[in-house]
Amino acid sequence: HLGQARSLLPQIPGNPMDVARAADIAYHIASVLESQGKYKEAFTAIKQGLDLPNVTQILEGAQLYLIGTGLFYRQGDYEKSSAWAQRVIDLVNNHVETAPQKIKARALYLMAVINYRQGNLQRAVALGEESLAHYEKLQDLPGEVSARTNLLVIYLNQGAWNIAVTHGEKALAIAQRIHYKEGEARVAANLGEIYRYQGHLEEARLAYTSVLNISKELGMTFGEALMENNLAAVAIQEDQFSEAEQRLQRSETLFNTMGSESMLPEIYRHYGELALKRADPQTALVHGEKSLTLAKSQGNAQEIGRSQHLIAKIYLELQTYPAVNAALDAAIPLLEETKDLYGTAHARLTLAKLQLALGNQQAAHTILQSAAEQFKALDARRELAHIRALREGESTQVM
Repeated sequence: HLGQARSLLPQIPGNPMDVARAADIAYHIASVLESQGKYKEAFTAIKQGLDLPNVTQILEGAQLYLIGTGLFYRQGDYEKSSAWAQRVIDLVNNHVETAPQKIKARALYLMAVINYRQGNLQRAVALGEESLAHYEKLQDLPGEVSARTNLLVIYLNQGAWNIAVTHGEKALAIAQRIHYKEGEARVAANLGEIYRYQGHLEEARLAYTSVLNISKELGMTFGEALMENNLAAVAIQEDQFSEAEQRLQRSETLFNTMGSESMLPEIYRHYGELALKRADPQTALVHGEKSLTLAKSQGNAQEIGRSQHLIAKIYLELQTYPAVNAALDAAIPLLEETKDLYGTAHARLTLAKLQLALGNQQAAHTILQSAAEQFKALDARRELAHIRALREGESTQVM
């Protein structure tokens, strides 16, 4: 229908109304293609829209830049994504009407997501709160669900889990009230993260499985790929190695089919963690280094830190202690800088294990105490149990 509608307009429209109509059709075509994971075709539709005369001076041009912002983000090109988001804001800043303000709110939302991925958590919080304020003022409930879900993720990674849960519960209540299934899925997925970090693996599995089913029902390929990856992480923690491998392979295939690279560093890190648990450190190292290379190419500071930490754990298993120290020296400052409290606590746990291996009992005790305090603040019970066992000399388990 959209193609038929476009065929009714001149190939190169001459009057402003036809330009606006043609740009709007291009936007909707790109939106459909994006939802189907057809990113290359979506970019083609966007380009056709942006090639229209004077389109960058009208609201429909801002819509095209907005959807392009999201596409660049999914491809892991945060620099272009951020630049396009700023173009959107520049285009709509002088408009006070509802439609352009909704576009601005969405652009702020995406800029918050980008800054989060780049490890700029304070900036991400500020942009996320600004986006939420816009949606609340507009009484845009689906938008509010998205903004609160975004803040849930950011606060979760800052270690402010109580604030994260508050945003998540409010978002979930709104999504369920307005029967917004896509929004409900996104909230549940991120609440699943909290369950997983706190060691409630059954609850995490239920949340992720629910989201996976909704994603398949709605044709949300990105969501399906993301949940396969998350369920793989649960399976790794449960020592369900065959399931974890199958889910990671499905996730990787789906992301590659879409041409989306933003999650690949995490997927390869999970491959590395799986290999390490299977007592295959050499394979784990290959995956860890691939994760690190991809994270660096994307400028994803938090994932760089987490990949470096994985590499430290691998070298610890290989008893290559100088390499452990070097990897942790690279990982811990990045994890601290990006306010990744969970990741920082885990890296400190590895540092304590290194000190134990080197026979530095007092240093290990001090570091373990610091890690335990962080895990206690996060209510990460599984890790606290691991530390207790480690102190008693009962645990050599890879974590």
